[in-house]
Amino acid sequence: MKPFPAKYFNLIFFAMVAALMSGAVSFMVTVVNLYSALGFGRALIIEWLIAWAFAFPIAFPVAMIVAPLCRKLAHKITGQPEADLRGD
Repeated sequence: MKPFPAKYFNLIFFAMVAALMSGAVSFMVTVVNLYSALGFGRALIIEWLIAWAFAFPIAFPVAMIVAPLCRKLAHKITGQPEADLRGD
C-alpha cells in the first residue's frame, strides 16, 4: 500500500479524533438519557447512531479549528519548539 503524502496527516488525524470524540460523547449522552426508557438494545444503538450522525459534522470542523490553537498554546506553556507537521 502506498503511503499518503504527509500533507494529509492533519486531515486524517482530525477526522479520526472527531469520529472518536463525537462517537464517545454521543454514546454517553444517549445512554444517560435513554437507558432507563429503552434498556440496552437495538433501539439504544440506533438512537446513538442518529446522535452521532449529528455530532460528527460539528466535531470535525471544531477539531480542525481548535486543535492547532491548542497545539500552539501547549508549545508556549511547555516551552517546546513547534514541530512542522504540514509536510511541506
